[in-house]
Amino acid sequence: MKKTILLLIVLSLIIFPAGLSRAQGSGEICEIYFQYTNINIEQTGIQDVEDAVNEICIPAIGVKVHITPVFIGDLPSETAYAIAGGEKIDIVNVGLTHDITTMVSDGFLLPLDELLQERGSAVLQATEKVSPAQKIGGITYAISQYPYAARCTGFRYNKKLAEENGIEMHDGMTLKELEEAGKILKNRNVYLTSLGLSAELTYQFFCPFEAFGAAANYGAILDPAENSRIINIYASEELREYYRTIRKWFEEGYLPENQMLNEVSVIRLFNERRLFGIPTNVAANQMAGADQDIGLILLSDPMITNSSVHEFMLGIASTCQNPEAAMDFINLIYENADLANLLNYGIEGVDYIPVPGTEHVITTVGTANEDGSRYGSGFSRFGDPMMLYVKEPLTDDYFDDLAAWETNARTSLSFGYSFDAEAFSVEARNIARILDEYLPILNVGMAQDVDAEMDALVAALQDAGIDKIIAANNEQLQEYLQTKKVP
Repeated sequence: MKKTILLLIVLSLIIFPAGLSRAQGSGEICEIYFQYTNINIEQTGIQDVEDAVNEICIPAIGVKVHITPVFIGDLPSETAYAIAGGEKIDIVNVGLTHDITTMVSDGFLLPLDELLQERGSAVLQATEKVSPAQKIGGITYAISQYPYAARCTGFRYNKKLAEENGIEMHDGMTLKELEEAGKILKNRNVYLTSLGLSAELTYQFFCPFEAFGAAANYGAILDPAENSRIINIYASEELREYYRTIRKWFEEGYLPENQMLNEVSVIRLFNERRLFGIPTNVAANQMAGADQDIGLILLSDPMITNSSVHEFMLGIASTCQNPEAAMDFINLIYENADLANLLNYGIEGVDYIPVPGTEHVITTVGTANEDGSRYGSGFSRFGDPMMLYVKEPLTDDYFDDLAAWETNARTSLSFGYSFDAEAFSVEARNIARILDEYLPILNVGMAQDVDAEMDALVAALQDAGIDKIIAANNEQLQEYLQTKKVP
């Protein structure tokens, strides 16, 4: 597949030489196709937002944008099919469900450094602090949508249920303390939590670590602000003990018994007060609850890692016929606050309204978009955060809080390093397949014998070559750290 994709790139460069877009060369409007990833891809306001985007982009950069909705569950396959099949897709989501390392090794992404130097000044300025983590093998392949990258683990919960049941929630709670809450809630016919039907490595929601690959496919570093040794996290006692706890929660009735069914919605259970809380990764813009009834505790301190930079990124597809126009559009997102807010929130007065008495705060309450059915970029955040609106219950103080959050965060020792996995594409695919098979049942606590299941998982990963990958990853990391003079 990669050879085919590279051939398409060469042909596109012959037809459209670097530095000269079709729009510039012919005076015609250039069209690009932009992935819009969400749960609800049938939102009724997408076309209205696209029209408003083009009212800005056509006169500003001579580019007409087509917003292409993609269901998040289909994102990896849709991206692969589009690129391999030469379909119209130019700007793709990177990291959400398809990590940058794998996308680069599969030949899905164009290198961006020359484009950034020529046409990405606003991008370079906004992402300067995270730019090292945007590179694979010293080459930039994608742009972070969260240039303020500090994250921590957290637990969002129903405050009224906590008060009614005398549950004291506090920052730094352990799994054991959450388990005590589960005992109380069980007697009220309320589940403690659910991790849903997912092949994610859900340990990330309770314990921060540096993952290489979406589910630590290429290894992980535990306590990355203090340690730089990559391990097979699936062979660690820490992960095994975590899954023993999840199994115990399932056996005790703290988790829903039918989590493996697609129709079981974690959000619906939470909204119906049948589920107490949901573990989550927390960024500064998520520090406030959705309303006065929802609380949030932080389970760890904020940390800046490569993983947090890689989670939400934009890249240009390797088959893009006019990468200059694609970069012009990405740069304009970081340059033009109206465009960035439009992509994030939709149309003012229709999808959101300003909150009286504030300068930068908006709400959907009282609009046709109150239920999110018209527009809402749930899996992206476009542009420089310092020039965006924020949604209630955040306030105008958010921008100072964001700066402080980032300043006070610890930084991973390996920050700026990304594994070059090009030589391990076969092993990577096999490892991903194995994790897709084993993780869902472990995540919901339905593995009857956790130790036996983990033994089988570790053996399968070793047979697939994970130890060889981690050894190469450690070697590359140590070479990187020597150049950075990090112990």
